[in-house]
Amino acid sequence: TEDDGTVAPLFSIRPLMRYFPDFVPVSEEISKTEESPEPEAKKERETADAPQPETESLPPENDGSGEPPAGSEELPVDGDTITGEEEVAHKPGIAPPVFSRALYHERYYLLYGVKKERSAFRPSKAKEYLMGLGFGDNSLKQAREGRDIVSLIEKTFDPLRPGAHFCDFCAVELVGTEYEILADGRERCMQCGRTAVKTTEEFAKIFKEVKRNMESFFDIKFNASVRVEMVNTKKLAKIIGDKFEPTNGFDARAIGVAIHDQSGYKLLIENGTPRVAAMLTIAHELTHIWQYLNWDDSQIRQQYGEDVRLEVYEGMAKWVEVQYAILINEIAMATREKILTLHRNDEYGRGFVRYLTRYPLSMGRYITKETPFMNGNTPL
Repeated sequence: TEDDGTVAPLFSIRPLMRYFPDFVPVSEEISKTEESPEPEAKKERETADAPQPETESLPPENDGSGEPPAGSEELPVDGDTITGEEEVAHKPGIAPPVFSRALYHERYYLLYGVKKERSAFRPSKAKEYLMGLGFGDNSLKQAREGRDIVSLIEKTFDPLRPGAHFCDFCAVELVGTEYEILADGRERCMQCGRTAVKTTEEFAKIFKEVKRNMESFFDIKFNASVRVEMVNTKKLAKIIGDKFEPTNGFDARAIGVAIHDQSGYKLLIENGTPRVAAMLTIAHELTHIWQYLNWDDSQIRQQYGEDVRLEVYEGMAKWVEVQYAILINEIAMATREKILTLHRNDEYGRGFVRYLTRYPLSMGRYITKETPFMNGNTPL
């Protein structure tokens, strides 16, 4: 305020407001654009907005019986059921603090702390103006689209390089002490650790998002409910008959499995998986669910032979995994996953080569080329 008690203009701080999406200037005349809350409601809102102390919670214990831990949540999601065994911290008995504040991507900075966008804002007009000035294809836009990332990773990334140390989730090279070791021996870089999916609720949101995106991107439909469970690495390895042995390199292993039996369709995903890796794994396993729903397995066996059958199934799922990463603009992850898969001499690697030859990847945010989903029982 000025010496005479009047409120000074806030023009000097407005350039900084973009970095403080929850900040609302006291001089803002909110009452002109929305109704003022009642005193009690206002008090409740202020209490909710006040910083809350960080709390720690211990994950529920697992008795090894194969059943979800006592007290674990079971969440219905559009006909699907999500259960989860939350990640055990790499230091026994200690879990990361749970923050009450929403993640940045769940907030919208143009709201400036209120519930409705101001009528004075015209984002589309601002975009049109900037495009007219030539900002539609500058170096920043090219970086966001990952135009240089692909060539850089293709030149420098070698998963077989002797002595190299890689994150078991994103395959980025680990340097110094910038990583953590989980209880089961998995090594996770700090970026993957910060985005790890640790709760059933968060996992359910990701599953719903990926399923919706898959149906939109590839013009398909999942006409069945799916039971999804988040489990630890050892339990997953036991179910699929694989023994997990951690090493210093990138440990290629299944971090998800889709099961079709008399009870229906079930999808198991490894807990502690970073957000993007979880998305790609869900996309991979949902591809298998789609195959179970739409393919005649006896026809696949007859047409391609028993020796190639798994390549037909797993190759398509790997292709979808990489294509999905491109569609959500995770170009670096897509490129590393592509290189890693091309180095594999198994049903995943050989099958992926078959699909990559038949179906070149669409680069960008939309499918612009033919996909395996378009050809029913004869994808290759």
